[in-house]
Amino acid sequence: MVAALRAGSRAQLSCAAIDAMSAGFVSDMKQLAVQAVLHTSLALLRADHKLVSDLFAQFQTTRSGSRKKTLVAQTCRELTVHAQTEEEIFYPAVKQALKDKELMPERQQGEVFRRCRHQGYR
Repeated sequence: MVAALRAGSRAQLSCAAIDAMSAGFVSDMKQLAVQAVLHTSLALLRADHKLVSDLFAQFQTTRSGSRKKTLVAQTCRELTVHAQTEEEIFYPAVKQALKDKELMPERQQGEVFRRCRHQGYR
């Protein structure tokens, strides 16, 4: 009987150890996934910045009104995609990585953007 009780408690201990290891593994995997999302989205955002900068440069050197109109439309599309990448992928991943629910509310993001733009930063 004592042997059966010991075997049962070993089984419970083993299950608890497996649960603890599994929880740690899942947590580690989530962190790796968040880091991968951050890395990928950051690469996309940097590429967007370069593309939009190139579009602005093209706009400044182009004399054709129809080409300028095309460049403006393309720039607006690219900025829309950029904003969606930030809002739907990048900022949520940053918040999760930092375990911060209120990292930077949207109204503050907009204010930071307006201040940077006002001071000449892009």
